[in-house]
Amino acid sequence: MACKSHAGGGDDDAEKRACAQPERAAIEVEVEATGGVNVQLGDRISRGQALGLAPDFSGPVVSPADGVVAAIGFNPTTHRFEISIRVLEQAPDGTTGAPAEEHENPRG
Repeated sequence: MACKSHAGGGDDDAEKRACAQPERAAIEVEVEATGGVNVQLGDRISRGQALGLAPDFSGPVVSPADGVVAAIGFNPTTHRFEISIRVLEQAPDGTTGAPAEEHENPRG
């Protein structure tokens, strides 16, 4: 969702929340399908956590960042699982927090 500047009232609440949160990077990682994946959709993962076997069978593929598994898909052409990791924000003290969607409070 693009952030827009509005003159006057009528601002959309969802747009305000989206504009208040910085966009987070998504990292795409591929693992060999024969060995499967070690994570599930929605899992919170840590940097260095094993995700699966490298496409060239040379060893494990590990997460390059703290994040949440946003998608897992199978590519039949390459016979690989493609894992999308939504990177978690890092606080000034070095800890990581949840993505913005998990911080929002639902309205009554």
